[in-house]
Amino acid sequence: MNKVDSKKLRYIQEWLLQGRLVTDILRNIMEKWEISEEDGLTYIASVSKKIETARKMLLDYLSKRIKEKEITQEELAKKTGFTQSNISRMLSAKFPPTLDNLLTLCEAANCYIFVIDKDADDDLCDTMRNRWGKVHKN
Repeated sequence: MNKVDSKKLRYIQEWLLQGRLVTDILRNIMEKWEISEEDGLTYIASVSKKIETARKMLLDYLSKRIKEKEITQEELAKKTGFTQSNISRMLSAKFPPTLDNLLTLCEAANCYIFVIDKDADDDLCDTMRNRWGKVHKN
């Protein structure tokens, strides 16, 4: 497999997050980048793994905050309009929530999601680098 630049991997990430079918993404990148099906699937798998890791990390963090605040899934269901069983599946990453649903869960749990510059020189960024590093070492 040839080295793919990060811009191409970001395209795959964007398409996956938009909900495009893997078969459509694969066909598209094979044609545009003139790569084999095996290489295309390898690229898609690597991006999918990163997305899944980040999603699980967010959901794990949110679940911990919900437990610390002693908010029940039933209370979240009332606030969000989701069923308790769907909340359980979303928080356990068995049924990954869309970004809209994740934001709805965060609002109901009185939590924020934010983006921070990885190169920022502050305590919060150091904490995130340490947490993210632990995820990638496992």
